[in-house]
Amino acid sequence: MLTRVHTPHRGILVLVVLAGVLLFMLSWGHQGARPAAANDPAVDFGITVVSGGTASGGAGCTTNTVLADGEEPDAKGEAVCNVATGGSFTVDARLKNPGGVTGVVTAVQMAVGWTPGLQGPGDPLSTKVVSVENCTGFGFGVTAAPGFGGPQTAAAGCVATPSPMTDGQATGAIGRFHLNCSGAPSQEFVTLITSKSGGTNVTDLTFTNFSETSGDEVITIECKEQTVGGFSVDLNGQQGGLPVETASSSGPGAGLLAGVIGTLTAAALALGGAGWYARRRAR
Repeated sequence: MLTRVHTPHRGILVLVVLAGVLLFMLSWGHQGARPAAANDPAVDFGITVVSGGTASGGAGCTTNTVLADGEEPDAKGEAVCNVATGGSFTVDARLKNPGGVTGVVTAVQMAVGWTPGLQGPGDPLSTKVVSVENCTGFGFGVTAAPGFGGPQTAAAGCVATPSPMTDGQATGAIGRFHLNCSGAPSQEFVTLITSKSGGTNVTDLTFTNFSETSGDEVITIECKEQTVGGFSVDLNGQQGGLPVETASSSGPGAGLLAGVIGTLTAAALALGGAGWYARRRAR
């Protein structure tokens, strides 16, 4: 039987939520008060070109492969993917293993960067988008483009409400990044950013961020003219009816996704605690 939460309990709920949000915002403004980020050898993320590219060399269009040296592709040329000049492609990033954070994941964040010869979310005049997939029913998605206060970066995160999410939900959430090659042949790179503070990480119940220890993972993007029947074909931005997008190395920075995720996670935890308190009072 459902029990109605009366006005005094609602007031407590609001106060707890506001207190949780305020505490996190204060800690965000004072770096010394925030739990330090930590590395976990078992935490593992990966990126894959899921459309618009064809495997060319090494691990191809994904970093979700262990190479002969026992490592995932973390150097240029270890995973090579061909994309048509002027063509669009999509990169998915996701958590593969929560490591020591298993069972207590409150948020997952994926951060991706690209070289100036590509066009992506948040770049000047860009129509490209970043989105969060598979984060409904248990949480909500948050995106930022650009990220890290600089150009050619974007981030996507999934926050559990209430916390924590299950491991299956954490590994099922996807950060989806839409990008575009320019109209001229070039060699470019898409990077899963794990080495920077506030980059790709998983967050536990204490708001501590854990990232993998192997460092950034890289897919080499070869923007090439495509050959059909012996003829060279330059899509010139007409793939899927999309216009050519030229790259730029300037643009305003966002860099606040980690703060937003932390604040919303604090609110989600506060909501969960307040709901528990209200249920106890209503018994």
